[in-house]
Amino acid sequence: MIKNIKLSSFRCFDGANFNFSDSINFFYGVNGSGKTSLLESIFLCGNAKSFKTSKTDSLIKAGCDLFNVEATLSGSNKVISIAKSSKNRIKVKLNNSMASAKQLMECLPIISVDSKMFFLATNSPEYRRKVLDKTLFLLSKDYQFNWFSYYKSLRQRNACLRDGSFQQAKSHNPLIAKYGERVNNIRSIFIENVHTAFRSLVKTNYESPFFGSLNELDIKLFSGYKSSNEGFNLDQYFDDDCSRRTTTKGPHKADIVLSLGGVGISEIFSRGEEKIFSIVFGLALAKTLIENDQPCITLIDDISSEIDNNRLINLIRIIELFDGQLFFSNISDVFNSTIEHNNLIKKFHMEQFN
Repeated sequence: MIKNIKLSSFRCFDGANFNFSDSINFFYGVNGSGKTSLLESIFLCGNAKSFKTSKTDSLIKAGCDLFNVEATLSGSNKVISIAKSSKNRIKVKLNNSMASAKQLMECLPIISVDSKMFFLATNSPEYRRKVLDKTLFLLSKDYQFNWFSYYKSLRQRNACLRDGSFQQAKSHNPLIAKYGERVNNIRSIFIENVHTAFRSLVKTNYESPFFGSLNELDIKLFSGYKSSNEGFNLDQYFDDDCSRRTTTKGPHKADIVLSLGGVGISEIFSRGEEKIFSIVFGLALAKTLIENDQPCITLIDDISSEIDNNRLINLIRIIELFDGQLFFSNISDVFNSTIEHNNLIKKFHMEQFN
């Protein structure tokens, strides 16, 4: 977890130093005061990239030549430092030694609930699959191995199908089936655990009809193929694959199915309701990692937009009880002096840092 972060010429910050709580950290202030930029700097320390832009030069404060971000981690006292000048590539170090993005992810696992994640249900199956896979990459090296092995075999099979080398394509079926089954099994167990974590988070809000309905929501994995006693059998799809010159079924077509009473929530939830669901789902992902002995931090940007006040109050109750290091932002102060557990919550009025 992050104990401290120092920023120099990063976005709107000339220089700033933040000491964090191991529990909840809340940033508030007017637009442009640096709330999102601070979350972005934390994300940068765990991913070596921004969640807002691929142009790292734009992270350098206007009128400056370079930025520096330095994060000290709790417990281990490891130091992550990231620097970028307008003339050079980004430099990433862990304890003064050059480091890769993969090393940062292992050192500082992050679940980020950003503007794209807010609308998980209405996003594409590919995006939901990406969220699932990225989270499982944080949890399991075994999953990483099986995922890479599956996609390597899949690429080879698809290349054969495109070339019309159908029998050669068929020779890849056993490996794709082997690794595809493993990927699907790990995903299935994980989604079941996420669903359990999701329900445990919303159960404290039964007095709210909407939050009560979240307890009835179904979160299931669609494997990307028809299940049978034989498991993942590519032979049954072979003629169709040859016709289409691509592998039409498999874990690469998987999706997270989100429904209420048999109806997809994308069809019945308002934008504000979908945002609440997505925030709680992000917390459930983090909770599942933590319960599987993988500490992580969670980031949520701009929590109250499109959410009415009564539902925001209920959402804050869930956040208060979340057991993990959490960073989130809002324009106004959503906490007050009478809040429960306020000794675990650290507030930052961002206008004081600029």
